[in-house]
Amino acid sequence: MKFVVRETPQTPADALRGLLTEAEKLTANLPGAGASAARLLTLLDEIDTEYRRLKGLGINLRPEETRLESLYASLRRRKARFLAELRAVGGLAALRAQRAPSREAWWWFLDEELAQERRRRLKRLGLLAGIAAVVLITAGVIMYLIARPDPVVLATSRNLNRAQDSILQGKPAEALRLMEENVRLDPQNPEWYIRLGVLAEITGDAAKAQEAFARGQDLTGDEAAFLTERAQYYNEVNAFERALADAGQAVRLRPDSAMAHLMLGRALAGLRRYPEAIAAYEQAVALAEKTDQTLYVMAKVELGYLLQSLPALTPAAP
Repeated sequence: MKFVVRETPQTPADALRGLLTEAEKLTANLPGAGASAARLLTLLDEIDTEYRRLKGLGINLRPEETRLESLYASLRRRKARFLAELRAVGGLAALRAQRAPSREAWWWFLDEELAQERRRRLKRLGLLAGIAAVVLITAGVIMYLIARPDPVVLATSRNLNRAQDSILQGKPAEALRLMEENVRLDPQNPEWYIRLGVLAEITGDAAKAQEAFARGQDLTGDEAAFLTERAQYYNEVNAFERALADAGQAVRLRPDSAMAHLMLGRALAGLRRYPEAIAAYEQAVALAEKTDQTLYVMAKVELGYLLQSLPALTPAAP
């Protein structure tokens, strides 16, 4: 059956969707947010108020509920970073004192939640309540030294962030240079070769791309995994036809791969083949549900976002 695109009028949930989008962007960009992180607190208040209002009217909010659950989960995972950013405005406790929020608004009490989680972790490690403060400080220092990030990981991550910014700014050559630096810093990581190959290809250096892809595939050691990863990076640079070819082949090689179906969904959505994209996303959700909760949430959120942002799909006239 063929489909035509029909514009959808504004709905009562548009305001809620706008608030969710703003909150999702803030949560995804917490590092370095500083004082602007405080906006997330009042955004969540507004989202809660609007959600309750719409539910009271009997409006179906299933896609929005999926996004809201994901937003909550994402913020809880990043609460330590969130609290660190709030120090720029005096900390969460000071902001809470100004508002006196209800306990139902749990985001205003993330500092207490984090403290409780840390106490539980300490107990599981055998560090019982009542141990002298000096022992806790010593343990904290030891944990910091053990968990201190590898300088190579820090450098390559910084280069990746800068490369992604360069791509968004239309500077693929600069992104290519940064991935060449990552290959030099971390020559056993296939990710950098595959990203380098994608960037070399879109900047017209076919020989460099072929060489990088060959090395990346050798290090990956699995054709389906290599194709899935390359499809991911093609999607990032909007090379959707190439992403579709790789993701389609990866799905044929490994039909039980949730990640391959997710990359297929992204490529099809980028090409505006919406019914096929929805089917691919649904398959990714079904495959990831019992095997990878992080991937499950990612696929479900992307599917929900696609469904609510699409114009209506209705059968074309014969």
